[in-house]
Amino acid sequence: NVDLDSDNGLTQSAAITATSLDVTNTVAGDVVLDQNNDVATVTITNTVGDVTYTTISSSITDINGIQGVNIALNTDNGVSQSAAITATNSLTVTNAVSGNVVLDQNNDVVTVAIANAVGDVTYNTNRATATDIAGIQGVNVDLNSENGITQSAAITATSLDVTNTVDGDVVLANAFNDVDSLSVINTGRSITYFDSDDLILTQLD
Repeated sequence: NVDLDSDNGLTQSAAITATSLDVTNTVAGDVVLDQNNDVATVTITNTVGDVTYTTISSSITDINGIQGVNIALNTDNGVSQSAAITATNSLTVTNAVSGNVVLDQNNDVVTVAIANAVGDVTYNTNRATATDIAGIQGVNVDLNSENGITQSAAITATSLDVTNTVDGDVVLANAFNDVDSLSVINTGRSITYFDSDDLILTQLD
């Protein structure tokens, strides 16, 4: 288990290998862990700056909570989650080789971009205002929100399933969306969706 505490940021010139990694940065600066790390469970707290974490782990990486301004996660074989991600600006996730990206905790991020052409994508949020989708690529994409969804870049998937439960509209109006089947539940509120190709509607509520 590796525990790192810093005041003014971290950079990296060689990989970290561990069962668990817990990083806390408190005063200023970014946490940039951009080498080929191999850690089972990752926790990073850096509310004063950005967070970058890269891993080549041959198995799924568990995110046990990340706080930052802009957060970038780069993985080879999937992501799971046991505690929330909070970012005051953006979350960008790229998974390259195999596996799913499952971010199913009560995340709170302004803008979300996820690229996982090799597997499924699940993203949950309990954010008090609308979450902006800045592009998602996946096989089956599942988005669960409480207070609405907007969009600034396209979603590409075999299936897209969106559920919004409390307030706000679902506005997925990017003309370059390309989804084969679509389900959206936003009972009693507005739904907008544009698609560039053929589409099967499985549920609209």
